[in-house]
Formats: sequence, C-alpha cells, structure tokens
Amino acid sequence: MRRKLGVIAGLLRLQSRLRCSFCGKGADQVGRLVAGPSVYICDECIKTCVAVVEQHGGFPPARAAEQDRSTHA
Repeated sequence: MRRKLGVIAGLLRLQSRLRCSFCGKGADQVGRLVAGPSVYICDECIKTCVAVVEQHGGFPPARAAEQDRSTHA
C-alpha cells in the first residue's frame, strides 16, 4: 500500500510540472496535454491550430490525402 501511494504521489508531482510547450499552461490548467518528442500541446492550443488551418483553407488536397493514408495505415 505504501508503495502504491508513493507511485501516485510521484505521478502527481510529474503532472504538476508538465506544461504546454505553446502557451505555457500547466497540466492542472488545461483539459488534456498531448505528448510529443520532448514537447506537449494542450487541448486549447490544438483547437487554436485547427482554427488557423481552417481559416487558411484547410490542408491542400495532396497533404490531406497523405494525412488520410497515414491515419488509416
């Protein structure tokens, strides 16, 4: 039991240090953090990125087709 509590405490400490690499908000300030190689992006920044892409006409047709193939592979 003591070991489980130690693991939980360690995870909570790690979570409190995680921050979005784009806006700087901590894990406790956002709904979700998505991890990449040495970076994190929060759900709010993802929404902003999607809005920017959509505002500029979305992905070009060739890129959209490439993305579909990689997503369904």
